[in-house]
Amino acid sequence: MPSRTLQKTDTMLTFIEAVAADPESQSGILMEEFIKEDPIFANLGFINEPTPVYTYSQVVKSATAGMRGLNEQILGEPGRESDSYETFKLMSDLMQTDWQVAALDPTRKAREELRKIRAFKDLWIRQFFNGSTSLNSREYDGLRARVEKMPRQWLQNAVGGAPLSRRKWKQAINRTKNPTASLVSADLHDWISESAETGILKGSVIFGRDDLGKDVLSYGGIPILRIERDETDREMLPATEGSFDGTSIDNTSIYVVSMRDGGLQGINFQGPKGYGFNVVEQGQIGIYDQTLVEYRTGIVIEDKRSVTRLDGIKLAPVTT
Repeated sequence: MPSRTLQKTDTMLTFIEAVAADPESQSGILMEEFIKEDPIFANLGFINEPTPVYTYSQVVKSATAGMRGLNEQILGEPGRESDSYETFKLMSDLMQTDWQVAALDPTRKAREELRKIRAFKDLWIRQFFNGSTSLNSREYDGLRARVEKMPRQWLQNAVGGAPLSRRKWKQAINRTKNPTASLVSADLHDWISESAETGILKGSVIFGRDDLGKDVLSYGGIPILRIERDETDREMLPATEGSFDGTSIDNTSIYVVSMRDGGLQGINFQGPKGYGFNVVEQGQIGIYDQTLVEYRTGIVIEDKRSVTRLDGIKLAPVTT
């Protein structure tokens, strides 16, 4: 892997690349825990931004070209961009271990900190899909809230909900510019896998392994990333969504995404510690050995065609 620095403002690294660049730092140790069980952190590139606001240009009208004859005006247009920005949101918590307990069991603090780190990861994934600034100003808008403002990128598998349609799924892939993955819940992934082995997807889904050696399925030329349940065994993409026509509440969604430079990206506030994380060992305060962990983060969709949501999917064998 080429050597890349985390200090350049134009650098975009996945957590895997960032850990490889600085494995012994506190940020590197934290990021390694994030990527162990989650494919989003293994595949999503993060921009390490040194300022509190990430600013970018978004195309609102594409450039056009035209044909002309002699002495005729040029018909093409240059297109138009608008300046947009994303602010960072702060994840924060204290890791507290009774100092007497820590003295009796030297590994206790490490285990408790690991559980807290996993809780951070679960919170980030929930924000990634379902965060809503309008419901809670402390959150950033996740994919669901953003796609609701981009109607062309919001497709219905069936207005009242139905088993996943292979044709609709392929339509969502085609609607996405340079797609890199389909994000699906663990439960829906099981139904897709079953349909790939014995049902309508047999021969259409490719079985393989990712860079971490984990089994991965591919459909339509892109991997199907399984979003695992959280530490309390709850689905990150639960089958509790309402259908488009409001007649059912047992549906889930697939998000087809383009995780790339200029598409769907994560953003981290670089800060003094680097790569978004700030870990402060506060020592013994009262009866507790205390550590503060904070993470300034968010996401950005620079190209609106980088995300397509296909909703109204019931957990059942895939259909045509």
